[in-house]
Amino acid sequence: MKINASELRAILPQSRFGNFLLDRTYSLPTGDEIRQAVNDFIISRGNFDYELDRNDCDNAVWDLVGELSKHGWTVGLCVTNTHAVMGYVTNDTQVGFVDAITGFELNEPQIKLTVWP
Repeated sequence: MKINASELRAILPQSRFGNFLLDRTYSLPTGDEIRQAVNDFIISRGNFDYELDRNDCDNAVWDLVGELSKHGWTVGLCVTNTHAVMGYVTNDTQVGFVDAITGFELNEPQIKLTVWP
């Protein structure tokens, strides 16, 4: 499913610094497609060598976002005051979040968004 930037902006949670959308249209995957792609990424990456301020949560998100954006999907870096996660929107306009180190899905109340893509 395709969606234009103004429609997508209306779906996204509001964040303190705004929502950064750079394209005019976006592709929305199914929830199952996202879960499968995240699982495949976590398995192919193997162990994550965590190193504070060098190879930590934001680095993991950028790697995951880069991989999933190859599909043309709407995914992005979401930052809280203590953590970075990947955010996505599905074809049924549900907003979801994934911890890019573990692959675990998070719900919005677990994270206080500072930046959404």
